[in-house]
Amino acid sequence: VSAFLLNRSSDLLVEEIDPTTKEIIHQSLQLANTVKLSHDEVDKIGKAFGYYTPVNNKPDENNGKPKDYEERSRILFEKYPNINTLIITLSTRGSYIYTRKGECSFMEAEVVKDAKPVGCGDSFLAGVVSALVCGKDLKTAHELGNKVSAYVARHESATPELPDGLVIE
Repeated sequence: VSAFLLNRSSDLLVEEIDPTTKEIIHQSLQLANTVKLSHDEVDKIGKAFGYYTPVNNKPDENNGKPKDYEERSRILFEKYPNINTLIITLSTRGSYIYTRKGECSFMEAEVVKDAKPVGCGDSFLAGVVSALVCGKDLKTAHELGNKVSAYVARHESATPELPDGLVIE
């Protein structure tokens, strides 16, 4: 599995992506077969590469509408033939997972009171990818990603030891 995960501290937090970062992103997307992006990152990549633009230039007003993400996933699958799985996270609203085969899974995020968000995206991706690598179906992988992420959100450490129920054998 070749996974691509952008870091929230990356240059994607600025309005325009510089040419070097843009090239690194492009090359990474060409090599990856599993990609996890936040809703903000999906819009910034689309805008930077001219694939699509956020509706009304206000991405938050359009998040959560399946057709918007479905279209974006179709474009990214078309542009990057190695991508087999595209994960789009919507922060506390949940996430979508799309596959090249046309499968789609949406799942709301588990509500965690006083959540510590550090490590949640990484742990979510780890849960999804580990389940898929072990042959689990998309829904099961998505559920595991959510459970692992919620477990991490309940802890001070971004890397707590996982209980047996959250480890794929």
